[in-house]
Amino acid sequence: MKTGLKRVGYAMITVQSETATTYGEVKWLTSTEAGGREYKAAPTGTIKEIYADSQLVYQAEAGAGYDIDLTLIDIIDDIREDWFGDTSYSNGMLEKSTNIERPRFALLLADNDTSDTGKTEIFYNCACKERPEIGGKTEEKGNWDDQFPVYKIHAEARPKDDFVRFTTSGITAVTAVPEPTTTSTPTTP
Repeated sequence: MKTGLKRVGYAMITVQSETATTYGEVKWLTSTEAGGREYKAAPTGTIKEIYADSQLVYQAEAGAGYDIDLTLIDIIDDIREDWFGDTSYSNGMLEKSTNIERPRFALLLADNDTSDTGKTEIFYNCACKERPEIGGKTEEKGNWDDQFPVYKIHAEARPKDDFVRFTTSGITAVTAVPEPTTTSTPTTP
């Protein structure tokens, strides 16, 4: 059972084709600047069902990835530049880019669990679907309402192998995106 989101990281996709996907170094978000509050990853796709003789005889899922809502404590420049393609200037200004293809990245979400080993979810091919809302609210009598940005991200299969998501045990802050390894099971004649 999951007990808490421990860290959020990402790695920009540097090359993506039918034969290769490569990533830059994993950047782990600093808890005090843009730490993770929560996430939800909802599977997307359709289920095909075929009935015959008044019963279900075939069922298959056409998976289309995941829609992820990721809540962080703040919007930071690194995310705006990396996830949205905004431009940073030496005077500290950021320019919101328009009409560009959204950059793609791998998203890493590390959760602690009751075994104290934890798990890390890796979503291999992500892009932000929309910019988070921005706003502000006045402080009243020394009290304020916490406001956190929610990033809407879509994870889909990467072209080289159709992998969308991978779960690995542990919550170690890796420096490279973990790749699944396949093991072959011997067949019996």
